[in-house]
Amino acid sequence: MARFDPEIRWSLGNSRWVFGASGLEKTLEAVAPYTLAGVAQNIKQDVMILVGAEDQFIPSGQLAKFQKDLVNARSITTKVYDKASGGHEHSQLGAPTLWQADFFDWIAEKFGA
Repeated sequence: MARFDPEIRWSLGNSRWVFGASGLEKTLEAVAPYTLAGVAQNIKQDVMILVGAEDQFIPSGQLAKFQKDLVNARSITTKVYDKASGGHEHSQLGAPTLWQADFFDWIAEKFGA
């Protein structure tokens, strides 16, 4: 698929570079340990989750699973950015002031100004 899709080609190439891996199999082995499975239930503080509605790297189904796994979190605040807001892509690319404003408002609310 990477031969025909520049996004997949970039993702695989970037992953190989980040992890110093060679080939698809080694890359998949390198990224496999990076998961919150078995960890999320240990998070006990307030959690803020920022999500782009059209994130090309993180499947939207991960949001509900992550929220469900945060069984011991003191609170969970979730912001989903749509296309109209300009924050619909991965890491709210193109709208950093949007997520930064929400983040700093959340910090002030949770921990004081």
